[in-house]
Amino acid sequence: MNFQWDESTKTLTVISNDDKIEGVQTEHKTDAIHIVIQGQVKILGDQIFTSYSNVETIELPDSIEEFGNNIITFSKIKEIHIPLNLKIYHSNGPLEYNFKLEKYTIDENQQNFRVVDGVLYSKDMTKLVNIPPNYQSKIFTIPFGVTSIILSSVDYLQNIEQLIVPQTVNYIYGMLFRPKVIKKLIIYRNESMNDQITWVNTYDFNFRDSPIQQKDIIYTNSSLYATYYKENKTVVISSTDENNRYEYQDEILSLDTSITTIIYPKSVSKISSSSFKTLSHNQFTVEDFTNYTTISIYNFKYTFLCHQYFSLPSLLISSLFLMLL
Repeated sequence: MNFQWDESTKTLTVISNDDKIEGVQTEHKTDAIHIVIQGQVKILGDQIFTSYSNVETIELPDSIEEFGNNIITFSKIKEIHIPLNLKIYHSNGPLEYNFKLEKYTIDENQQNFRVVDGVLYSKDMTKLVNIPPNYQSKIFTIPFGVTSIILSSVDYLQNIEQLIVPQTVNYIYGMLFRPKVIKKLIIYRNESMNDQITWVNTYDFNFRDSPIQQKDIIYTNSSLYATYYKENKTVVISSTDENNRYEYQDEILSLDTSITTIIYPKSVSKISSSSFKTLSHNQFTVEDFTNYTTISIYNFKYTFLCHQYFSLPSLLISSLFLMLL
């Protein structure tokens, strides 16, 4: 392994064709701002860049297949790109000690992981892998369909005040390790059954130094769940039972006035406008639709256009315009 240093840009380049970079590194530990790793490295070992506190970017080759534990800590990195061939993300958390980290990015051809709204999931979206510690929102709704919250996935959250968990989650391997400002943990369960969650308290990580403890969890029984996607300002409402008809009314739509689109399933026949912060004492009903329907909210002026979602070609299905007074 060789090091190259560019004083003008404060860039430390690590060049290695060994399969693994391991051992705690100290080269330019106090003055490096950028780290670039080059070569055919496959494994980044545990704690290799511990306390590189001035580093703002790290560039990783696509050859990397495994992240060890705490590969870099206490940096100023805001964004990390997941290597194309990454397969193993250490269960104790490769990146959780980077308190400035806001988002992940990823190539769409990555076969093992997926990034949505800057958050890292397994490719099939069944496992929440990591919410970046400095995720820029006060509210986070874990997407409907996630079944497992793995160890270190929700550690050191710096901004999230409300964490909301869907009915589909049945395994929690770690929860709220040293969060900064958490105020509510809301877990949704089905209306028709008292389904259980398997809690695994590995290394006593659950609720360590958290103002919210397991006894403070707010359980909500409902057949509906709303996932909020911050980047496209969309809420997707999901149903655990497509055979029944429901009126949707929930506080998630009132928590953020930047929402511009709501997508909901055929089991929802009525949406109460009391769910919206910008609307009050009005409700509207949508009839005769199939699959998914979208309500687009234009400038929050109480005008709604309902049309079929993912239709090819895109056709209006009910020409329904409502002006809520």
